[in-house]
Amino acid sequence: LEMLQAMDVVKTPPSVLAVANILVALWNIGGAVYGITVEIVSTTIELRTERFIFVYVNAIMAVLALVIFTVEVAAWSSCLHSANAYIRARFKFLSTILGRGIFLFFCAAVGLAHWAWWRSWLETGVASVALFACAMLNIAYGKIALEKFKKLKAGLKGDAFAKADLDHSGTLNRAELVALCERLGVPLNRREFELMVRTLDADGDGEVSTEEFERWYSA
Repeated sequence: LEMLQAMDVVKTPPSVLAVANILVALWNIGGAVYGITVEIVSTTIELRTERFIFVYVNAIMAVLALVIFTVEVAAWSSCLHSANAYIRARFKFLSTILGRGIFLFFCAAVGLAHWAWWRSWLETGVASVALFACAMLNIAYGKIALEKFKKLKAGLKGDAFAKADLDHSGTLNRAELVALCERLGVPLNRREFELMVRTLDADGDGEVSTEEFERWYSA
């Protein structure tokens, strides 16, 4: 128990894929804001349907990319926990493994769908393609992680939570989850562990309660 408590699991750096998601999200936010700014500054006051669609779609892209950024960064930034909890309470699919990847795919589709209005390949085109690539990687990782989670669930017994709760706090922290995976012989890489924590930790408070564990186990 002392060894597990000494593990700095919570502060471990994010996986490469999580960093890629964050960077691509920032790229899309910047591209969308830049596109809107250029459109507003460089055109006349005259309202045109094409101009309205361009600004509207880019505004949607900025909001969607901001959601991606918030959900990814919230795992390491306490200042975003409330925003993350708000998003996850209203968009529960973002707490699932494949839901996040499908959401990224949807965001990329929105960006790619308005290719006729791209003002620059760098600001929107390449950013949308990069987002699409991240979506495919997230879906692939999600499927692999899902199989491992099924194996992990199959190895659990009725009193699994009590045995995993080494400090008897009534919740499982990340160190205890690591120990549980190792004890059941289901090794997870950093991204798979991130997905596991986010799948079990429905309220995003950093720990898994009995109710959250039972909800995942019985699903």
